[in-house]
Amino acid sequence: MHIQFAELPVFDQDRAKAFYTRHFACKVTADE
Repeated sequence: MHIQFAELPVFDQDRAKAFYTRHFACKVTADE
């Protein structure tokens, strides 16, 4: 499966980013 874009509402952005990049091998391409 290829997901090009995902926007997820979270309370702690740093914790969520760490979780998704660590557990699902997601890559952050933009961080505003």
